[in-house]
Amino acid sequence: MYCIRIMDVKITILQVEVANLRPNPWNTNSVGAQNFEKLKGSIEKLGFFKPILARELDGGVFEILGGEHRWRAAMEQGISTVPVISVGKINDLVAKQMSLVDNERYGEDDQVALQRLIEEIQSEIDYRLSDIAPYDDEMAATLAKASVIDLEALEALSRGDDEPVDEDKREKTERVGAEHQTMRFKVTFDASDRVADTIKTIIKEQGINTGNEMENAGEALVWLTLPSTMRLTSLTSWAKPPAKLWGCCLWPD
Repeated sequence: MYCIRIMDVKITILQVEVANLRPNPWNTNSVGAQNFEKLKGSIEKLGFFKPILARELDGGVFEILGGEHRWRAAMEQGISTVPVISVGKINDLVAKQMSLVDNERYGEDDQVALQRLIEEIQSEIDYRLSDIAPYDDEMAATLAKASVIDLEALEALSRGDDEPVDEDKREKTERVGAEHQTMRFKVTFDASDRVADTIKTIIKEQGINTGNEMENAGEALVWLTLPSTMRLTSLTSWAKPPAKLWGCCLWPD
């Protein structure tokens, strides 16, 4: 078993001629023709504001670890030098890890906040932001209508109010009911009311009552996934998940 310790890297920011940069041979990131044109448009309007990440090789050559497509766009636009963040001379293993992490996106946009930001920027410029940003008008329209349904919040939905759930009680309940898994999903605003109404209707019609609103909502969704021959018009008790009926793959005995 080998343990590899990655040392602290001293970085340097400098201007490098595009001719002295070269792509690495393991880059898995690709950009389509449409987004590449948008990338060039962003450089034309906003400048080359994001440095390229590179490591230093012999002979004054730099190998790109992040930003290959910006480098190619710069060359097509006749830009002679670009800003580079140099991590110095590092080995292939560290370089590959940096390249992978640089191309990875860890977070996810808050869609409502993103839509507000897009609208705010668009109101101040005389061209379409979608011409230089990696999204299209259809995506922008989707962002405007997107809504998030959190199964942890279905307690409030099932009651028809917005009362927050006590986190201590939630954690205690989840520890007791460890065989359950909390799930989240997203739907549009138009669909969110239908989803909530459907869940509440099933809970009422099937007499689902586990003693926990989240589990009630989950049981209702599970009921929807069953073959029609297994759906019962009424169930006498939902105090305990019916493992024999639904199958041990969902609830253990």
